[in-house]
Amino acid sequence: MGQRFAICFLGSDGRLSQEQKDYVLRRAGYLYFNGESEGDIALLDDGDDSNSLEGRITGGQWVSLGVLSGVSYKAEVETPKGKARLSFLMRELTLGSRSTQYESEYTN
Repeated sequence: MGQRFAICFLGSDGRLSQEQKDYVLRRAGYLYFNGESEGDIALLDDGDDSNSLEGRITGGQWVSLGVLSGVSYKAEVETPKGKARLSFLMRELTLGSRSTQYESEYTN
């Protein structure tokens, strides 16, 4: 049985902190691996509101950008610094076990 993971490309503007970008990217990954095309986003910071955000992720369409292809998502979020837009391209890869890869390469 293989292990699933995705390589993600993220485009965003400068209004988001790294923590906010990471949160939204993880949320998009959750949607992708659960076969969902949209979902809500809510990051609430207990201390100060500078890292809080809320909004929605939509997408789930297959796109191709030259040699890169994958599932595209878009998000629009409200932050203390204003509205921000993000876009993602997620490309899934699956790793098999070493013995399976070895056997397929060298036994035929």
